[in-house]
Amino acid sequence: MPNILIVEDERHTADTIALYLEQQGFACLKAYDGPSGIRCLLQNAIDLVVLDWMLPGLSGIEVCQVAKSLRNVKVIILSARSGVADKVTGLDVGADDYLGKPFSLRELNARVRILLRTNYPTNTALTQQAPHETHIEFSDGLLTLNKDDFAARFSGQELSLTLSEFQILYLLARRVGQVLTKEDIASELYGAETVGDLHRITVHLSNLRIKLRTLTESPLIKTVYGIGYKLDGVATLRTRRT
Repeated sequence: MPNILIVEDERHTADTIALYLEQQGFACLKAYDGPSGIRCLLQNAIDLVVLDWMLPGLSGIEVCQVAKSLRNVKVIILSARSGVADKVTGLDVGADDYLGKPFSLRELNARVRILLRTNYPTNTALTQQAPHETHIEFSDGLLTLNKDDFAARFSGQELSLTLSEFQILYLLARRVGQVLTKEDIASELYGAETVGDLHRITVHLSNLRIKLRTLTESPLIKTVYGIGYKLDGVATLRTRRT
């Protein structure tokens, strides 16, 4: 079972995160300041740290640097400082992911699962229920999307996708044959307040298409010029629990 350390000075926030992640099958430890977080890292086998930036004693940036120097510990930084420069600073010191406050516990859980997938590829503790898979049949292969562990495969070959790339592909799959605008996709992924930021959608779609082309020459995602995007090809959507 993966061990997660939560370093957060707001005790209610730390307790809430720990309770939620424990319900998802993780073991959690908590620390409420920077020095305590480092002691926990030294005294326990930690797989991932959920780390607040602003901490008493030592900052989250300093704790992150120590965590990365000790062993291959994954780090997710939480911060109300959500500017691009702040995110770059966090990632530059070794953080594997950066999540702005306020955040969704479901999104945090998804990011944790993605970071731990390499170390725990078959760990059933990460998924309390049987996998929930969506299958899209194309003329040259089968696209399989597993919403429980955010895994994607085409004709049995795994696609290494970011969370946003998986979410876009899953959204298109759930609406196979329908044309979605960038605004539609942004609203589904980020909420109505961020609909104006469409550049991220363009980048994610471009990267997603590049990764799909490594497995099939067919353009699975089709551009409907002047309107939006749809999952291309004759497809049959079926959902099952295995």
